[in-house]
Amino acid sequence: MIKSISIDEWIGTTFNEEIVMNPTRADTLSFLKKLDGDKFTLVFFEVSDTDSALVGGGPEYFIVSITIDGNIYTLMK
Repeated sequence: MIKSISIDEWIGTTFNEEIVMNPTRADTLSFLKKLDGDKFTLVFFEVSDTDSALVGGGPEYFIVSITIDGNIYTLMK
């Protein structure tokens, strides 16, 4: 179960962050679909105090990094 998700939003050099606690599947898909590598560049998933994931990039190429029990796994596409 995902505790929270957040997405960054850049307007020029100003950074805003939108956070959703206890997100639904629709919330998660909505954030991921926003990734454009320009205005929206990073979605962060908090799973627990030690486990998390982030998805960055878009719209064509992405990087995914997952932290599980202190180990970091990265996938680039």
